[in-house]
Amino acid sequence: MRIVVHGQQAFGKAVLEALLKRGDNVIAVYVAPEKEGAKADPLKEAALAAKLPVYQPASYKDPKVWDEFKALKPDLQVMAFVTLFVPEDFLNIPTHGSIQYHPSLLPLYRGASAINWSIIKGEKETGLSIFWPDNGLDTGDILVQKKTPISDSDTLGTVYFDRLFPMGV
Repeated sequence: MRIVVHGQQAFGKAVLEALLKRGDNVIAVYVAPEKEGAKADPLKEAALAAKLPVYQPASYKDPKVWDEFKALKPDLQVMAFVTLFVPEDFLNIPTHGSIQYHPSLLPLYRGASAINWSIIKGEKETGLSIFWPDNGLDTGDILVQKKTPISDSDTLGTVYFDRLFPMGV
């Protein structure tokens, strides 16, 4: 299966490394554009180290971006921390579509700050969702969900880095 990893930062890097370690056929990586003066994205660095082509579109309105993606002939796109809006038609280009990670038990806490809101609202558990994204904000058919408890002493950091991050990889 020809897989494109689309994401950024440490989570995207960890997903890429896990797929490569499993022996999956990752053919390219899409990463958020770099901001001027910022350090290179860890996912981009990992992709280049693995000798994978890296694409950094600023927008998905450009037909050239679509043509490049179609030319890859992907079977699956794995979205690991994507913050740009990606149109549903683009998500459906791979033979088997695209799957996306979100750090909440969707439909709860869509969008940014999902973990923060579960803690602020006093939830006793949260989790992650892997889903088939559509044109909405963190909407689409849910493929799998995993739950984890939230204790009174938990913080955003403990919930994400100790549990949701490794569970999602």
